[in-house]
Amino acid sequence: MAEYHPDREALECFARGECVAETERWILDHLRSGCAICQRTVDGLLPSPETLASSTPPLQVCRPLARVPSRTRQSAVSPVSPVSQAPPPHPDSYRLAALACGAGAKDVRRGAAGGSRLPGPAGNLPLSGRRDDARSRDRAAAGAAAIRSARPPGRPGRPEEADVESEAWDRIFAKLEQRLTLIASERTAAPRLLDELLQRPAAERGAVVHAAHRFQSLALCDLLLDESCDAGSHDSSAAIALAELGILVADHLDTRYYGSAVVHDMKSRAWAYLGNARRLASDFAGAEQALRFAESLAEDGSADPLEEARLLDLKALLLGDQGWFEEAAEMLDTVVEIYEDVKDLHRKGRTLISKGVYLGCSGRPQQAVELIAQGLALLDGEIEPRLALAARQELAWFLNECGCCERAQSQLDSCRRSPGAGGDARTELRMEWLETRIAHRSGRWQEAEHRFGGLLQRFVATGLGYEAALVLLDLVKLYLDLGRRGEICRLAEELLPAVLALDIHRQAAAALVTFQQAAACDRVTPALVRDIAAYLRRACKNPRLSFQLAA
Repeated sequence: MAEYHPDREALECFARGECVAETERWILDHLRSGCAICQRTVDGLLPSPETLASSTPPLQVCRPLARVPSRTRQSAVSPVSPVSQAPPPHPDSYRLAALACGAGAKDVRRGAAGGSRLPGPAGNLPLSGRRDDARSRDRAAAGAAAIRSARPPGRPGRPEEADVESEAWDRIFAKLEQRLTLIASERTAAPRLLDELLQRPAAERGAVVHAAHRFQSLALCDLLLDESCDAGSHDSSAAIALAELGILVADHLDTRYYGSAVVHDMKSRAWAYLGNARRLASDFAGAEQALRFAESLAEDGSADPLEEARLLDLKALLLGDQGWFEEAAEMLDTVVEIYEDVKDLHRKGRTLISKGVYLGCSGRPQQAVELIAQGLALLDGEIEPRLALAARQELAWFLNECGCCERAQSQLDSCRRSPGAGGDARTELRMEWLETRIAHRSGRWQEAEHRFGGLLQRFVATGLGYEAALVLLDLVKLYLDLGRRGEICRLAEELLPAVLALDIHRQAAAALVTFQQAAACDRVTPALVRDIAAYLRRACKNPRLSFQLAA
């Protein structure tokens, strides 16, 4: 359960009264949306139609936000007053669904599970920093103060009518402040409940959640899903177990207290995170099943566009791991559109980077360079520094693919000088691989040959079969450029068997055997090498993707 989290700029904007109309719009949208818990509140506190009909028009209520097809999504409401012409508030700060029924605005440091990971070689980066739960109560109090200061100004009319409306709004905001306090209290208790639950044997945890009401908490469910995300990069089995426990907690959430839409959002998110954990465990069929179920649950949710973006982001990650790079990039178009609509530039930048990497892996390096550069311009590197560094490395990779060797080398040198660039052996190997590819494309043949040979041995020694196979094919391309076809036969006879002995699936091994047979007959061509390399990049995580020679 994410909390109400206004930033300093948002609070100052509230204090100046610049976002009053926009805030009122969110309040009225949600309170008139049919949420069970909130509807009772507004029915009891707002002036009745009979009270206001005799004199002034009733409160101007905007129609609720509806689920609109993403590609035609437009603003669901018209401005309430001239004040709404002011710049729109940050959507993560002002979503009043967070106040009325506890769903909470999304923490700008977190996106879809795995959303702060890049597809492809950078895909093992961990998510960005966790929330600071110790400060949640203070932030909730600050949010409550901001809410009260944002009460809509009195409307023209007789004094007694203005008094009735003003008192009604006072009672509404008092209820919202009380709700924020409960949210903060629930979030404060969540880490302790999580520790208590995880200390139990795994076989007992389900019974504990079913029997004890204190474990049936939206905040605990959200924290379990965060833990599942964090575990995914190093222990997919733990990630699956935590996501399944999150689903169990979500199934016990009280719809009368949280609201039916909020509970369905959380159930959908829990199943989506289970799908992501299964993806990381290479259980693609199970991941597809979980994500389909998450999508069906979302149909009864709040229609929050950020929840839609989260789910689409996870589906794109699965498509990318299955080797469907073009389809993944196309799906991210909708995610980019959502973040554009809600003015979330950081998440938009992150999504543009992912889309660029997918297109680059599909053989479109120029588009990759353009999109990754756009994404880096929007990405807040202080929030996710490792993601920014990985994106710059990908940019250097695709710059070299475009033939911009000097720019690629400059970008790579900048990455090496960046804080946090060292310490990861696999990342160091990849940067050295890129530097060797730059040397090859720059015409430094002897240097490239020497470095490719050393890299091949190191990848084999560390058991990285797909990287070893791709480096071998890079060396084959170098020998084709130099006309040294005898060296290609030597590679196929002496070094390829060591690569085939590594952990690569049968279809990938069959593609490499095709190369081996062509080398034995002296029929290796640049097109064959290019096709096999492209296949390995697509199929490295998907053993069901078969290799077929181009016609």
